[in-house]
Amino acid sequence: MKRSHFPQGAALACFLIAGVAVSAQVGKALPGAAADVKPPASLEPGVIWNPFRPAADNHPLTLRILVLNYDPIVPDDSHRRLSEVFKWNQPERLATRYRAAMEYATGGAIRYEIAEWRNLNEIYAQKDGYRCPIEEYVKNRRAGSGWHDGKGQDYPRLLREQGVAEMVSRGLVDEVWIFSDHFFGLWEASMAGPGAFNINGGVYPEVPSTRPFALYGFNYERGVAEMMHDAAHRTEATLNRVYGGWKLSAPVSNWDRFSANFAQSNGDAGVGTCHYPANAEHDYDYGNPREVESWADAFLTYPRLDFVKRKVSRATWSPDGGDAQLDYMKWYFAHIPRAPGTNPDGRANNWFKYIWNFENYDRQGASLPAAAKLIGKPLAAVGDPALPVAIGFSAAGHIDLASVSAKAIEALTPGGAPLAVALLGTIGQSSGPYRVAYFSVAPPGGIWKAEHTGACRLRLRGGIVRDLSGVTLPAGDIGVFQIVPKPSAADGPGALTLSVTQLLLAPGQVRRLMLTEKDAAPTAPDLTHAATWASADPAVLAVTGGGRFTGGRPGRTTLRAGHGGRSISIPVEVSATLPAAKLGEVTPPAAPSDPLVVKISFRGGSGLAADSLGFGDVLLLGPGGIFAFADAPTPPAAAQGDTTVTYSIPAPERGWPPGPTACALQLKAWQVRDTAGSYFPETDLGSLKIQPRR
Repeated sequence: MKRSHFPQGAALACFLIAGVAVSAQVGKALPGAAADVKPPASLEPGVIWNPFRPAADNHPLTLRILVLNYDPIVPDDSHRRLSEVFKWNQPERLATRYRAAMEYATGGAIRYEIAEWRNLNEIYAQKDGYRCPIEEYVKNRRAGSGWHDGKGQDYPRLLREQGVAEMVSRGLVDEVWIFSDHFFGLWEASMAGPGAFNINGGVYPEVPSTRPFALYGFNYERGVAEMMHDAAHRTEATLNRVYGGWKLSAPVSNWDRFSANFAQSNGDAGVGTCHYPANAEHDYDYGNPREVESWADAFLTYPRLDFVKRKVSRATWSPDGGDAQLDYMKWYFAHIPRAPGTNPDGRANNWFKYIWNFENYDRQGASLPAAAKLIGKPLAAVGDPALPVAIGFSAAGHIDLASVSAKAIEALTPGGAPLAVALLGTIGQSSGPYRVAYFSVAPPGGIWKAEHTGACRLRLRGGIVRDLSGVTLPAGDIGVFQIVPKPSAADGPGALTLSVTQLLLAPGQVRRLMLTEKDAAPTAPDLTHAATWASADPAVLAVTGGGRFTGGRPGRTTLRAGHGGRSISIPVEVSATLPAAKLGEVTPPAAPSDPLVVKISFRGGSGLAADSLGFGDVLLLGPGGIFAFADAPTPPAAAQGDTTVTYSIPAPERGWPPGPTACALQLKAWQVRDTAGSYFPETDLGSLKIQPRR
């Protein structure tokens, strides 16, 4: 994979700012950039580095991403993944390159952190409930016919099956990337949750999250250019909403002028649209060599717009004749305004706020009041101990996590008596537009009594929780939780149910379960994170988070989930005969740009299938947006018993952080297999601290 179209520092194009000719260079900031704003050493640099400048009202945004990679195994074709069978692109590489391209093009305004990556060995359901078997899918793909018409994909069901609404509500993820193939059924960009609006795909307000969220449909048959194309359509739909639509034939608004192009704007040209670059003559005309006069670079100094024109053509964004669409998309995003302050037109000078912090702005572009809201429907029964509750805080100006404390929350019994509140912790360690904090509400004497039954109120005290500009959230009611009588029977209406009836794991294998109510409506919120979980033998099965478990030593135990005085238990077996992987020696990086080297021991029922090793096997996750896949190792000779494989994990684009950085290492599912065709399960290989040896 090429690192760049151009040598680092090579002059690429001349343009005018306030009548002065200057050169834009790969890795060089625009004139007037703050000295401490440096471009990342990105895998996907563009022709312009337009840095984001933080200010009191202008904050960079790190988005937590859930990746749902539907790339099923084809048993009849050497147990390879669908993308491998058809020689399509590798989802792991696409995600890595897309992240790099978007972070560079947005000037560091947007950073991506993979909160979780799921390899899914299935095809999701269509609206009529049909799931195409993988063998049938491959047959139809090769024949080009034979498709079942299920009336499109069922995204609400997909999101429900993967527990996405709960993760979004609790601040664990902000956005979803779905990788699959064309005939699975894909929207380019969709939105779900309350307040969802059209961003060039399905709109699903019925999805029961506490806030709206975006989801992309990325096709691994296509490339990074098409992924950015999806983001560009999302940008257009969002800004058309904020600016009241387009007037491309006679540009009036700043958004019209940005999107103006020679063909659709009567000879005037700005940056262009997703389909029509400034010089285009028709849709998708990214490689047109004709030159037109354009004021595109006026938007590099936004909100100062001088509208000085210069000639632009394909050579402007793709001077080496490479992938013209990809190069144009990077050039397009590099021009989107990102400055502090409010424009005379009443909109923010930073348009990224509307694209990625949309939940905190109305359709006219005005910021919504900061607010707090109880998540879910917490429930405790008489005899239960203190109840954990989760509260989401949102603010256009980003919630200052340092201001969140137990003093901000007031809890009252049905009779109005105060209850003790303690802060348990927060999701994440940095400030952001939506942050979730967990609190414990304790009854007098330590357990709930009959006199507490009913609806208990939660209120936010004013003047305590604030955003980064110092504006505090007002006082007000934020929700209720219920104390109910102790159930008289273990089963019946409202009984609990788990997504599986038993567990079989290998040592180190990770599984996730969902807890719901039996016979509940499909849109009923799941209770996974509100429940209490316990393993009868933590050495056999460790509880590592809400609904997440890791196999330990071989043996049998019982897993119990409890909520609101009800409980459910399932048997668990951890077996050493299943394929298992274990982390061995770790060699830290010698310098910030050097790789992290790890050795992993694989033990299967038969020898390791060396041809199954590759990029994407091992994922490193960490704070501050760090995520990196290990490079493909040199395949060892297949052997019975343990086989040790050495993986090298490259440094992030900006290098390893200078201080000790806690990271988690994961072996991903449906990647490595033994010679009998059994795949090594997803495994948390362990936590480690990375600090370059300087």
